[in-house]
Formats: sequence, structure tokens, C-alpha cells
Amino acid sequence: MWLRDTPLVGKGQFKRYLDIAQGSLAEVEYYLILAQDLTYITPSQYEQAESLRAETGFLLNRLIESLNRK
Repeated sequence: MWLRDTPLVGKGQFKRYLDIAQGSLAEVEYYLILAQDLTYITPSQYEQAESLRAETGFLLNRLIESLNRK
């Protein structure tokens, strides 16, 4: 994990990385929709990728929530 090699990363900086990850995940959602609309991917491929994106979003949100509680 790249954070292990960066000992100066504090809790605030880690939260910033997670915020950036959320933005990136929103971009992925947009590009998946666009790829399906332009028929670059099949509906089946879209569903599979969207499922992974949604699961990643869920886990990311739970991690952010747990850090905010502390």
C-alpha cells in the first residue's frame, strides 16, 4: 500500500485522499453511463462495472464515516 511508504501522511491528509477518491468514483460513474450510451459497452458489461463501482462507493463511504466518528 502506498500510504505505508509515506509516514508523514496524517489523518487530515488521508481524508483528503478519500475525498479525491470519491470524486474519481463520480467520474467513473459518468464515463460508464457515457460508454453505454455510445454503445462502447454492452448493457451486461455496464451492469457488471456499475455493480463494482457501487460496491466501491459503499465501502469508501463507510470508511469516511468511520473516520469522521473519531
